[in-house]
Amino acid sequence: MAKDVKTWRSVKAKKAMRIALGVFCCIGFLLGGCGSRSGLVPESTLGTPEHYVFNGFALLRMDRPEDAQREFEQALRLDPKCSGAYRGLGWIEGRRGDFSSAFATMSRAKELAEKNMEKALVEVGFMGLYTLQKGPDWVQRMEQCFRSASSLEEDLPEAYFQLGVAYKQAGRYADAETAFKKVVWIHGSLFSEAKQELESLHSVKRE
Repeated sequence: MAKDVKTWRSVKAKKAMRIALGVFCCIGFLLGGCGSRSGLVPESTLGTPEHYVFNGFALLRMDRPEDAQREFEQALRLDPKCSGAYRGLGWIEGRRGDFSSAFATMSRAKELAEKNMEKALVEVGFMGLYTLQKGPDWVQRMEQCFRSASSLEEDLPEAYFQLGVAYKQAGRYADAETAFKKVVWIHGSLFSEAKQELESLHSVKRE
């Protein structure tokens, strides 16, 4: 019986990790670019750092981290100060469980971010890393990054979405619902994803 419970918990934990990685991948995709948040890359940006960063996050969304890493590294060859490329590399390191390198790389992205939007998105990147790592006081650390992001960019959907993801994984479903509803209210990027998360929360409540 104990073995069955242990196996069930192991399967459940692995499933939760896959979901977390998938959500973080979605967030990472939306964090792409050296300052751009556009869902499409204009033709004029082809061959630029922005183009390679966009490709990198698109490849991450397809679960191709090795290919994504090459794109981010190419972006850095063209622009060694491309904050978006460091965000992507930080995410890849976090996904691999190398959190020491992941936080160092995300810190580099923070150093290079110039515009408030870039700085805010880096804070969202940190939120994602804390959520993946789940180290000591991870919720409080994640909330601090959320406050930093919100002070830079008010009503940032990426920040509220990641807040909802973190609260959901922490079992704080009411707080998660409030965060996802805020994303829906903003009605910008991640609108559809937030609605799906709300439906998922309603399912959890019915169980």
